[in-house]
Amino acid sequence: MCEELMCEEDELRRRLFRATAAMRHKPAQRARAAGPPGAHIGYQLAWAHTQRVYCCSACGAWLARPQDEFSTSEQALDVSLDDAEHTICIGACANLVESPRHDTSSSSAWVYRVHAVRCACCSAFLGVRVKEVQKIGGRRREGDESRSAPDRLNEAYHESRGVRLSPPSSLWLRSVAPPPPPLPPPPPPLPGDASLPPAGASLPDHSPAVPCVGRLARGRSGSGSRRAEPPPPTTTTIESGSRLSVEQTYLGTRYLRVLDAHAQRPLNPIVPLVCRGCGSTLSHTDQFLCTKRRWGFGNSVPERACYMNSLVPGSFEVRTEYEEHLAQGLMDMADVYCKCGKQVGYKFCRDKTLTGRNQNQVGRYGLVVSCFKPQLEQE
Repeated sequence: MCEELMCEEDELRRRLFRATAAMRHKPAQRARAAGPPGAHIGYQLAWAHTQRVYCCSACGAWLARPQDEFSTSEQALDVSLDDAEHTICIGACANLVESPRHDTSSSSAWVYRVHAVRCACCSAFLGVRVKEVQKIGGRRREGDESRSAPDRLNEAYHESRGVRLSPPSSLWLRSVAPPPPPLPPPPPPLPGDASLPPAGASLPDHSPAVPCVGRLARGRSGSGSRRAEPPPPTTTTIESGSRLSVEQTYLGTRYLRVLDAHAQRPLNPIVPLVCRGCGSTLSHTDQFLCTKRRWGFGNSVPERACYMNSLVPGSFEVRTEYEEHLAQGLMDMADVYCKCGKQVGYKFCRDKTLTGRNQNQVGRYGLVVSCFKPQLEQE
């Protein structure tokens, strides 16, 4: 059931983000002004365009407006995260802090300068900010010849840090690439060239006669005239070593909520996940990040668990921090208890891997499936 609920939430989220992005292109209409009666006409016209806002799904901090989102043609690249396949591209964001930079390769030809971004209020990982891209032109790094294939694969896996970047968009490259150098002028004709008319002779006019009435009319070539050739296609040439500024922030959609800014409520309905012991709300179905985890309490047999973006503040207690070797690496973990005293899950406290591979999991939680249930309407 958890996997079905997560798939439903993903589909609802995808539709909502698509509809919200489409609202950016709808102009405000004076005849359809909304808002509180008696308010200033400017506020009424802006009502629809200020109604929605992107916020952190864990704490509710406002991050950006749909007007700040870049369209697909304006994005420099495509980004996907371990926890969120889909991302939105934002220019200006509030309540975000950047981590120290690291370089991530998208292919053998490009290297990005990337900073992870976290919520300034709850410190939850939300995505990455791409600062610039550099073309390296297939140059090899030092020591590549002596490294084995497994070592290279392991390095590439760890350097990604849960972030996958595509090569730069060709459309974006054409918009930011420096213009090509001008073509050299044609060489002057040589004296005595037989193809040239004698000095003082007029050139014959082979253009068809076209009447011109009123405004200037464009002539059409005759059936025997040569058809005009299309202009040559423009090509984008980026030299090796060139650095291009990007300055775009990519946020995972699973980490976000679309909020009704006027009512202070999520636009999509949310289904509570309640403790089987006392019935208090632990989280919501839109907080699922993965439903295929395993976890056991103490020495018990591991059972099914769900990886969660956040839990409801005040509904749980974190106890007994300890070090744990997980499949993804070494981390500091802690046990999570419901306020009724029932142990329900775990928390990722710190990433202790040398590469920072699990930075996206720090501060997030896991719930054992046998300890909670969705509170459906018919219940």
